[in-house]
Amino acid sequence: MTGRNYGEKTFRETDEYKNLISAQEELKFTRAELETVKTEAQNIAERAIANHVKLEPAVIKVPVEKTVPSPKKVFDANKLRSYEWILTNSQNREDVQKNLKNVEIKDLNLFLASAKETPVESFEPIFGTYRGRMFDIDKKEYASMLMKINAVPKGDGNTFAKGEVRLFNNGNETLGSDFETETLGYIVSGTHGFLINPAGENKFWQLYKVKDTQQLTGYMYEKSALGKTRTIGSFVLNRTDKF
Repeated sequence: MTGRNYGEKTFRETDEYKNLISAQEELKFTRAELETVKTEAQNIAERAIANHVKLEPAVIKVPVEKTVPSPKKVFDANKLRSYEWILTNSQNREDVQKNLKNVEIKDLNLFLASAKETPVESFEPIFGTYRGRMFDIDKKEYASMLMKINAVPKGDGNTFAKGEVRLFNNGNETLGSDFETETLGYIVSGTHGFLINPAGENKFWQLYKVKDTQQLTGYMYEKSALGKTRTIGSFVLNRTDKF
């Protein structure tokens, strides 16, 4: 059995061992410091990129369609006036029926917006009693028709219209209206026709007096609760109170 002599140092106590341990500790510190430096350098680089290369959020531009307001519709009285002249100067029933189609009102609201309520005296050209037949839009007989319009003086010097409108089908009355009024209907300035509604607010008659034949011709309309115009039929009536 052997041992170390008194005073002899072990290897762990030698300077060489101590220097080795110290070098290892310095190496550990250097590696840790290197990782820290690398991490910090990466953070600095990422911040630099973020500051210089800023990603903007994507913006999708959708084209906006500009709404152009539709031009306001205006009743074309000039066009109507030309056709009215042709109608009121028709020479016979066939011409009246042919020319009547050109004056049909498609939109009562548009017509009424341009028209004015008119005193009874303005309706003098259509005073009288007239009878005839009404035909629907398919040219099938719709009803027999009576229209009577007369002026009656009032005590205050004014005049009111008194009359009646009646429709008959197979001898049975399907519509009847007696009226007395100071404002019989509407006229668009410069035109030759008359629009009356004596049988109720939703029923209208468009009337023209044909000079040479003394006939009363026109259309019957109905206006719905929604304001839509429906053509019921057309008619050519003969005057029966004057020959």
